[in-house]
Amino acid sequence: LEFVAASDVYKRQLQLREKRHLSQQELGKILGVSQQQLSKYESGQSLMHSDFIIQCAEFFSVTTDYLLGVNLYE
Repeated sequence: LEFVAASDVYKRQLQLREKRHLSQQELGKILGVSQQQLSKYESGQSLMHSDFIIQCAEFFSVTTDYLLGVNLYE
């Protein structure tokens, strides 16, 4: 399993969360992480595990390429 720099992912994950009007606490509960950990991901203070990126992509119905910035379209 790989770790990905949160700086490339956090903006998109944050935008998707806000677009769906979810709090960090709500999304954290859905994805199985604490609000504190989600906050660290979104601020770029912590690395996102590849499994977490996949889980986010599935929840938000986007590709992992979109989250990673490889593809600019959801």
